[in-house]
Amino acid sequence: MISILLVSPEHLIRLGFLEETVVNRHYEINFLLHVTLEKVVFLPFSYVMHKYRFLLFRNQTDRQNELNSVWWNLRIQYNGIMAHIPRNEEILQFQGITARLCLCDVYGNRYVGEKFKEMLTMGNSKSGKMF
Repeated sequence: MISILLVSPEHLIRLGFLEETVVNRHYEINFLLHVTLEKVVFLPFSYVMHKYRFLLFRNQTDRQNELNSVWWNLRIQYNGIMAHIPRNEEILQFQGITARLCLCDVYGNRYVGEKFKEMLTMGNSKSGKMF
């Protein structure tokens, strides 16, 4: 299913993943509708992301005190989306970790392994709605 989202029907036929007889007018319309919906859904987020970036580039926000609040104010204003928990300038993506994350290695870390195993054992027992 994912490959259909990523490549055209013609490419899938060429690779042998799809039979040419399956691609009729209904298939084509559904494929185009899916591609369109992917793009339309991303537009509001993309707009906020670029607006936020340019506020930073133009130094129109206080980088010490407003990074998070400016982002969420834009999300509320243009997307109608609020954070699922209260946010402040203290809560950032990596929650204050100062180590070089690109060099992080959790191999052999039993604590991390147990937490990962605990998460995976839930499997499909939880509903798709997480928040």
